[in-house]
Amino acid sequence: MIVSSLFYLSLLGLSFPGTLGATLGSYNVDPSSVSVSGLSAGGFMSAQLGIAYSGTFKTGFGVFAGGPYDCARSQTYTTCMYNSNPSITQPLSNMRSWSGQKIDSLDNLKNRNIYMQVGSADSTVGPNVMNQLKTQLANFDDASKVSYVTTQGAAHVFPTDFDGTGNNKCGSASSPFIANCGYDGAGAVLKWMYGELSDRNTGALTGSVLSFDQTGNYAAEESPSSPTDTAIPRSDTSRNLWSQAYKNLEEDNEYSHLLEKCEELLQQDPGATTSGTTDEAVPGPVGAAGKLEKIQRIAQEKLDNLAAGESSLTIGGRKFITRTEVLKIVKMMSACNSLIGLAIQSEPHAALAWTIVMAGIPLLEKVFQQDEDATDGFEKITFLLIRLRLVEGECLSPSSWGRIKPEYRQLAQAAEEKLVDIYSGVYRYQIRFVLQYSRRALNRLVRNLWGADDWAGMLKSIEVMGKEFDGAIRKMTDGQIMDGLQRVDMRLEGLKEDLKRIEDTMLAVHESVLLLGLKFSGGAAFDSLEVGKEGMCLPGTQRNVLSEIQTWVGSPDARPMLWLSGMAGTGKTSIARTVAESLNKRDSWADNTYLGATFFIKLGHESRSKIGMLLPTIAKFLAERNPQLGHHISNAMEGNASIGEKRPQEQMKTLILEPLSKFNGTLPWPIQLVIVIDALDECDDPNGAQEVLRHFQSLWGMSRVIIRVIVTSRPEPHIGRELRKHERFIHHLTLGKVPHTLASNLPPDDITIFVKHELAQIISDFDLGPDWISDHQVEELIRKADGLFIYAATICRFLGDSTISDHLRDKRLLKVIEGKSGKNSPEDNLAEIYLKVLDFSTNDLADVEEKDQVCGTYRKILGAVAFVFEQVSVTTLGSLINVPKITKELVQLHAIVDVPENENDVSPIGFFHLSFRDYLTSEARATPDFRVNERETHKLLFRNCLNIMERDLHQDMCNLRLPGSLVSDIQESQLEQHVPQHLRYSCLHWVGHLSKLDRAHQMMLGLQDGGAIHNFLLDKLLYWIETLSLAGEMPKSIHMVRQLLKMADDLNFWIILVWDLANGDGARVLQVDAEIDDFSFSDDDTHLVSGNGRFPLPLQDMASPSDQVPENSQGCLYVGRQWIVQGFGNLLWLPPAYRVKAKTAAVQGETVVLAHDSGLVTFFEFDLANTPLVQKARD
Repeated sequence: MIVSSLFYLSLLGLSFPGTLGATLGSYNVDPSSVSVSGLSAGGFMSAQLGIAYSGTFKTGFGVFAGGPYDCARSQTYTTCMYNSNPSITQPLSNMRSWSGQKIDSLDNLKNRNIYMQVGSADSTVGPNVMNQLKTQLANFDDASKVSYVTTQGAAHVFPTDFDGTGNNKCGSASSPFIANCGYDGAGAVLKWMYGELSDRNTGALTGSVLSFDQTGNYAAEESPSSPTDTAIPRSDTSRNLWSQAYKNLEEDNEYSHLLEKCEELLQQDPGATTSGTTDEAVPGPVGAAGKLEKIQRIAQEKLDNLAAGESSLTIGGRKFITRTEVLKIVKMMSACNSLIGLAIQSEPHAALAWTIVMAGIPLLEKVFQQDEDATDGFEKITFLLIRLRLVEGECLSPSSWGRIKPEYRQLAQAAEEKLVDIYSGVYRYQIRFVLQYSRRALNRLVRNLWGADDWAGMLKSIEVMGKEFDGAIRKMTDGQIMDGLQRVDMRLEGLKEDLKRIEDTMLAVHESVLLLGLKFSGGAAFDSLEVGKEGMCLPGTQRNVLSEIQTWVGSPDARPMLWLSGMAGTGKTSIARTVAESLNKRDSWADNTYLGATFFIKLGHESRSKIGMLLPTIAKFLAERNPQLGHHISNAMEGNASIGEKRPQEQMKTLILEPLSKFNGTLPWPIQLVIVIDALDECDDPNGAQEVLRHFQSLWGMSRVIIRVIVTSRPEPHIGRELRKHERFIHHLTLGKVPHTLASNLPPDDITIFVKHELAQIISDFDLGPDWISDHQVEELIRKADGLFIYAATICRFLGDSTISDHLRDKRLLKVIEGKSGKNSPEDNLAEIYLKVLDFSTNDLADVEEKDQVCGTYRKILGAVAFVFEQVSVTTLGSLINVPKITKELVQLHAIVDVPENENDVSPIGFFHLSFRDYLTSEARATPDFRVNERETHKLLFRNCLNIMERDLHQDMCNLRLPGSLVSDIQESQLEQHVPQHLRYSCLHWVGHLSKLDRAHQMMLGLQDGGAIHNFLLDKLLYWIETLSLAGEMPKSIHMVRQLLKMADDLNFWIILVWDLANGDGARVLQVDAEIDDFSFSDDDTHLVSGNGRFPLPLQDMASPSDQVPENSQGCLYVGRQWIVQGFGNLLWLPPAYRVKAKTAAVQGETVVLAHDSGLVTFFEFDLANTPLVQKARD
């Protein structure tokens, strides 16, 4: 049989003197088939009985929403509730020491059936508490005899699989705490205890269920009269305090009409009050009783839907992000859900007060900082309502009234009268609050300016009455009354602890939000997915360098910064990653040494290359790795939202130095934090890099926080120059090529270890067999690496490409082995392997024209990858160079270009190493087929950026329609849909590409009055700025406009363009900063001579002018059919045959017009032996 917790006393036949007056009767049952089960407090009791009296409950026990045995001993009772994690260490110790003595033997539990059930949405006890019971019992039970059930969506209720009259919702912890959750809890526990059950009785049930209010204690005369009865306290409804308070307001001339307004407002959806206005007429009431009953139903529905512990709340169809005050109110009400539910159900006038509380929650979003008195009062009144409900139940309820001694009843009556006054004051405050914050913003502002609602005054009056009420209660010095007050205080103490945890949590959330406002590069961390591709040092390699770094970190007298310099490809990044990973795992480091932060820079990356991201990212990582330090860093962010845009000096001071100094003052002993910065030479701003290095010295000298900084870079002049200024702080290590070990009696060198390991992995991955590569071939690959890890790694990646067939892999191996022996320089060795990879991609192209076309496409792709200002996806790159599908070409370059496997992957594309960009732009190493021209690449990218913007920019880019929409309201997906990455890139970087060109090409591309850029700004300026604003990049627009103005200002000079007409667009530019008044050519044709000086001309012979008139020839000056001056720019071309030999200007002859960019013209006269020079001229 199963025993309900409500009846366990009668079944045991136990007597409790002073509580129940008579011994309860017994039943004629088989003692070996007794079990006990219960819900909530009954669940805790079932666990206590099932464990302590396991010899009596021989079938087992069931626990619905209960918790561990002996849970509350030496812990606050709230620890065993509210989904906490109560400790079971001491209870387990007690159980073992008491086994067989104070309690029955724990060995019995191996033979007991144990059933446990909890709702996933139970916030009264909760899954965490039940899980501790399961963990506790696992020390003693037989797992095969244990059933643990979690009912999804169920609150603190007894679960059934049918709808019963009066039952509450599954997700609502309210009376009668029985709900249809699609799960037959009673049947499940009975079946677990006793096996198969008889069919459920679908007919009429006999008998009756007797219930009683479990609050309060019961005197002897209140004991059941028979074993089947339960105690039912007397009910006295004549003394309802809330109804008296309500009556007070009805009789108050000032508040009676406000009460009616509030009631009408509450009968609507309370969440909809945020858009209504109480300044307009509302429909009349349908009767006082009807209004209150409807409000009562609304209150219960809102209470049922209240979600505890959430950071957002949906009321009236709107989602509100909760402030700390709101979250505290929601938590209070959720913790006391049952208590409030009983108050709502028992008295409609009390339901009115609780409805106002729940209607007021969404209104709190309207409360500005100057209205904090209103919010503070709302929170305190909600807490007061909970406390007074508890006190009324313990000390002034009908069941407790009979226990008050006659001499104290007059005091109790005075206390009740004071409580009515408090409830009346609460009504007044709440009604004014709801009406005020349901008004329009302007009306609220006017009332606040005039002080129409004295929030602080009303709250103070309520608090004074509260103290008087407490005083009246305490004068009733009856022991039972005082015990009741103690129980109230204990319960509220637990609630206060919960609220303190909420405040701490909200503080942590606030700090996290502040840190989220910091622009940082998540991909720059040592353990990010991007950096993880770089790999670490293979065990056994780079031992000397790693050992020296470890010695440096461990030496208290070491200089605070270590600079590891070395040429490209020597393994600096692998070393930096290895050190960071080791520090993070705390391998072989001193106990007080920790990894502080890392930043792995990568040239061209959207965030990892930005010097402005470096210090904010370090601050972010420091905060994440140490919450106490993070508190100081987030405090520094208060009022400094733009710190990410400031210079490194200000960032260092605000985000790192000052927080570390405060952190330093809180530490009891010294700690050492190591910061790792890799590839500093690849950042986008050399001057900024120098400034960062300069300001790191401000961190040295703290007593308890010891900062060590590891910097790796190529030996670039600007870095070396800066570090030499602070030489006394710098420990310098140089990383060179790895010398090849030829002697067989010596340990293998690092490159040999690496290459053999990677080749073995390739053989294993592709099942190639041991004969795939010979020892001689392996040695040849090692020799070709010439001590550079980048060479070795590139070869192994080339051979280990998973996208090729084994036959192609064999061809690749032979291609590498049969190459030239290589030259002395490591760069030439790199060029050799790069050339092999590039040539391999075009080897199958026999047709010369087809090969030229493919190589041209490769040059476009590789040039764009090399010179885009931020790494972009494959699709975006194709748009920027106007080559729609480039995946096929990129796959051929897999060994040297980091290409996402999926064409639709938005991951950025980039080179595996910076040295490949150097190779592509080198005239000495790159072949013409693949050599990239930086100027032509920037021209291509600029033109396509401008075309993309001309085509795609328009008014209202995100189709918002409403002016004044906030950027913060725009979803990221909406922005990506309307501003794709190629358009975003174009808007951000078209000016940057233009700035990389010389002045002549800037003019040729339209940087002049009436030019393409001028026309774009006339048509699309506002749409461009709008798009940057939507993308959160508005500050950059200011910088770009300034760049454009500077470039335009710089065009106030003469350009003489010597144009090779035979070879098309092959202009040579002669820039003349001074205005030329008269000029001629020198005798040797090498200089242009004028009154302002001599200006050198291109030295090579120019081809004769062709007969073809160039495109865009409007406004040109011609000699015959050959043009010499092009009108859209300050351009002059004269073939050598027409150059004047005199050193001064001639005074006879025809006139040549040279146009200014300002629109003026200058006339020159030449004597050309009667040759007609000018046939046609236009201004």
